Amino acid sequence: MHAVLAAVLAALVAAVAAGCGAEPEGVASTGPVEPAVVASAADATARAGAARMEITVDVQGVTLHGTGVVDAAGQRARLALTVPDAGTFESRFLGGVMYQRVPPGLSRLPDGKHWARFDLARYMREHGLDVSALRPVAGEPWSHVDELTGATRVERLGSERVRGVPTTHYEAEVDLRAVGWRSEAARRTAEELIELGGGRTTYPIEVWLDGEGRLRRKRLTQTLEGDRLTNTIELYGFGADATVVPPPAGDTVDVTDRAP
Repeated sequence: MHAVLAAVLAALVAAVAAGCGAEPEGVASTGPVEPAVVASAADATARAGAARMEITVDVQGVTLHGTGVVDAAGQRARLALTVPDAGTFESRFLGGVMYQRVPPGLSRLPDGKHWARFDLARYMREHGLDVSALRPVAGEPWSHVDELTGATRVERLGSERVRGVPTTHYEAEVDLRAVGWRSEAARRTAEELIELGGGRTTYPIEVWLDGEGRLRRKRLTQTLEGDRLTNTIELYGFGADATVVPPPAGDTVDVTDRAP
């Protein structure tokens, strides 16, 4: 259980994409549709600008809840994720850099400092990887934008409202090998992840898209170390203020070189 929670926190269950071709409420047709309906979702959401987000993670009877704002095009986000019996983990993302503040009593940072800084871009470069092409597996809140380009099977399930907005509900299968990787290094890394996962390349997701092709809800259900995990993300309030500033340098410790 602790390993599962650690994995969730490390990835920050983050965030977000949408697709074109959503049908208005009341359309009853169901069945297979072209993968492009979901695959084009990344651009649609990025063009819409920043959005507020709400995240819920259910794992083995424990619910984690988070709120924040994400700007996929600007590659910036802020998120507060509350873990029962632990507290709230606050994260800020600016390009390839993540800052995280853990709840009081859990921090192991020196000199009484509160923020850890992890330079993901530098870490990836030093390990021969291209972070700009690795969004779907980089653990950033906007990482799932490119992920949807790997949709290889899409089925329309029906029409629903999400926070009062008419949407179309789809189920899609994402294939890591079909994702539009933008470099050979990213493709090789995806292959390594597939190998670590026992050769599995695909996994199912659900998405709810509004009439403008933007994501309103995304759900991923998977099993980690025998525990069933359901991660649900909702987007709303497009055009939100996505201002993100780094914590004070004097209250920050760079932990990039401590990563394996």
